[in-house]
Order: sequence, then C-alpha cells, then structure tokens
Amino acid sequence: MDARLNAIQAKLLAQVKLDAPPVEALVKAQIQAGGKMLRAQLLLDFADFGESDQTQVITAAAAIEALHLATLLHDDVLDDADLRRGVPTVGIKAGNRAAIYAGDFMFAVYFNLLAESDLLFARHAQVMKAIFMGELAQNFAPKATDVEAYLTEIQGKSAALFGLAAEVGATLGGVDAHLANVFGRSLGMSFQIIDDVLDFTSTDDQLQKPIDQDLKNGVYSLPIIYALTTAGDELTRLMQSATTRGQAMAEIKRLGVPPAQQVALAYQQQALHALEQFPDGVNKNRLTAIAELVLSRKV
Repeated sequence: MDARLNAIQAKLLAQVKLDAPPVEALVKAQIQAGGKMLRAQLLLDFADFGESDQTQVITAAAAIEALHLATLLHDDVLDDADLRRGVPTVGIKAGNRAAIYAGDFMFAVYFNLLAESDLLFARHAQVMKAIFMGELAQNFAPKATDVEAYLTEIQGKSAALFGLAAEVGATLGGVDAHLANVFGRSLGMSFQIIDDVLDFTSTDDQLQKPIDQDLKNGVYSLPIIYALTTAGDELTRLMQSATTRGQAMAEIKRLGVPPAQQVALAYQQQALHALEQFPDGVNKNRLTAIAELVLSRKV
C-alpha cells in the first residue's frame, strides 16, 4: 500500500470539524474505514510519471476522496443502506437528515481542498455536473433498460471521477492528461460494471454492504438488462415479488453476469491500452495491477 494514502486520510480527518459530535464521529469512522481509495491511488501514480509537488499531490488526492465520500453519503440515503465500508452508515446511526448534511459538509471540504490545491477548477466543475447528472438519471429519469443507456449513465455516475483523478495526477506530473483520463474513465467503467456484477455473485459480508440493492430499488444494472433480454417477462415477474427475488437473483447470475463481465473486460483492455503509452516503472506496474484486480475482485 502506498504510504501517501495515510497522509491523504489524515488530511481528510483534519478537515472534519463539526458542531455535532455524533455526526462528526460517524463521518470520521467512514474516512478511517478507508475503502479502496482507488481514485486517490490513480492520482498519485499518474503524478509519479513526472515531477510533482508532493504537498499539492496529497491535497489534490484528498479533495478527490472528499468528493467521493460526499457522493457516497448521499447515495446511502437514497439506497436506505445500513453499511458502508463495513461500518454503519451515518443515516442508520443518526438519521437521513444528518447523513444529507454530512454529505453536504464533505462537499464543502472538497471545495476547500480544491481551493488549496489551486488546480483545474473548470474540469472539476464539469465532472461534478457529470456525477450529478448520472445520479439524476439513475433516480429520476426513465430506467436505463438497454445497454447503451446504462453505459451512458455510469459514465457520469462512476467513470467521470476515476477519469478526473487520473487526469489531475497527470497534470500535476506534467504528463499526458488525455491518455490518463482515458485510462481512468475506462477503469471506472469496468469497476462499476463489476460492482454491479458483485450484487449477484458476492455476499453482504464480503462486500461489507448489502447486496441486491439494485434489484430491491428497481435499478436496472447491466446484469439485469442482459438477463431481461433473454428471459423477458418471466424474469420481470420474478423480480416484482419479494418471495421470488431469490429465483430472480439466480436467473440474473446465470444469464446476465457472463455478458456483463465481458463488457467489463473490454473496458479493462481499453484502460491497459492507454497505459501502454506511459514509461515503465513501479507506478505503471501498480496501475496495471489495479486494472487487473478490478475484474477479479470479490469486494
């Protein structure tokens, strides 16, 4: 593990000072739980392809993680989630109102760190818009019931932030920001597809959060879309009843997971192709390992 991730986590913790001690403790618990911190690692590794100011790199990576955590806090409210990163969500412990305010506060932390790093404000604004548009599409627009609509949705919801992290790192290191963004976005697409696959192949304990949330919330993820193209009305009937949800899960795993994994593989290969253009070294090896791990991960 990159030792700089500890510095990023410490920087985030130092920013969390709230007048509501119980909520502050819950937000800090989410930060300390850590998660994968993949976005921060992408930023660090692309910065390492060139010469960069490490103080600025740490601050920029902390800003990316603050933005990510802000979106997760809001997502957990929308999903009625009980667990995140293996610890109780803010909403389940302190109520959804507190969770929304906590998410808003983390957006403020993000802006504060972004101002401190003094970098790429316009790109951050574009990506924030893409994230919000992706979330709106998932929760309020007509359901994504075909592959192209789903892929467009996750471009904003997930892939944009991966792309931004890689692009910011490359910019700080003075290397090709466009290619870095291609790597990050492609990796983010693969990561989100596999995240949706794990809803049908993993367990609550492995993921440290509830599985089958998409099915319960009526969100059509890629495995569901592919399974519906084969099973049609019969699967729709199984999905609509809590008593037959287990059967629906099994059918989606059988019919929808394999083609979804193939799409994730295609995006992973696209990411690795972009990475080929960068010089060899420890950071390139780590980025390659991250791209390979995305497809095989169980959490």
